[in-house]
Amino acid sequence: MHVFASLLEDLLLLHAGTGHLIRNIDLQTELTSVSQTIDVAWIEAAVRALDQVEHGMRRNLLRSLSLDSFATGLSRT
Repeated sequence: MHVFASLLEDLLLLHAGTGHLIRNIDLQTELTSVSQTIDVAWIEAAVRALDQVEHGMRRNLLRSLSLDSFATGLSRT
């Protein structure tokens, strides 16, 4: 989950024009491409969904169901 949060942060940095601050420099080309196809609202929705997944995992909900729901939600936003 922390890795995905890091990727979302990098997408936000690229979207804001501060690509020199990203952490996942090995994925810079791919992240730059993705950042050009999404907006800040999508990133915000993804962060909120990630928070819900983490909260659900702390409550011992079914991890696979939680992750499936998360992935499906990202494709709809």
